[in-house]
Amino acid sequence: MNGISNQFNYLNKKDISFLENISTYNKFENGELIISPSFNNFNFFYIHTGIVRGYYITEEGEEKTIFVINNGGFFAAPESIYNLHPTKYYFKTIAETKAYKFDFRELEQLAGKHSNIQTFYLYGLKYIITTLVERLESFIGEKPEQRFRGLQNSMPLLINSANKKEIASILGISPNSLSRILTRINNKA
Repeated sequence: MNGISNQFNYLNKKDISFLENISTYNKFENGELIISPSFNNFNFFYIHTGIVRGYYITEEGEEKTIFVINNGGFFAAPESIYNLHPTKYYFKTIAETKAYKFDFRELEQLAGKHSNIQTFYLYGLKYIITTLVERLESFIGEKPEQRFRGLQNSMPLLINSANKKEIASILGISPNSLSRILTRINNKA
């Protein structure tokens, strides 16, 4: 739990021990599917290192990326943890990823009993909400090239590890549009 105790230094040894009892530390290879749709998934993840992409597939078979989470971030299947419904999302790694996996229900119970764990739990939920709002704002206020440059600056590992189809989905554009953006950027350099 070094990654958690280092980032969340208000957690004492007892808090860490409680968290260790309800978690596992997992290593996922690049391209590994962590969460699949159509069933309840009560896992709540904290990414120690790596990148995960959360997406759904339209009726036309097109992937629509909603979540992009990297080092120090949290993710979970929203329908499962908020409404106890099966999820429609896939969560897949874009690079080798190491993450702590918690049972959301057990984490919620611990949060009700221990104030430091409650702070950790609330931080994770706030992280998810803030990430979604920032992503929405970028789609409303930025052009695709600006979003690409933002990804280059904030998640260079993503740009180096993801394929063009994944990057295009994250940007909300087609792979052809991404190719045009890359050509423009290369011509300016």
